[in-house]
Amino acid sequence: MSASGGSEKARYSLSGSYFQQDGTLIGSQFERFTVRANGDLQLNKYVKVGNSLAITHQEDRQLNTGNDAFGVLNNVLQTP
Repeated sequence: MSASGGSEKARYSLSGSYFQQDGTLIGSQFERFTVRANGDLQLNKYVKVGNSLAITHQEDRQLNTGNDAFGVLNNVLQTP
């Protein structure tokens, strides 16, 4: 989702996104939120200023698989 606009001397842009994906094993998941904002301002014929901001939050829920070769299998068998 995004929005942008402005005039001859000023411009802005704002966008955001959300992504969620379930993992292969029950209970594992990845989730991310992102927001971006940009702006430009033409002060005079020679000077233009701008800024950019990006914020991201992500959460990665993984299951403890243990240190042995059967860690993933043990988690599958113990999941209700």
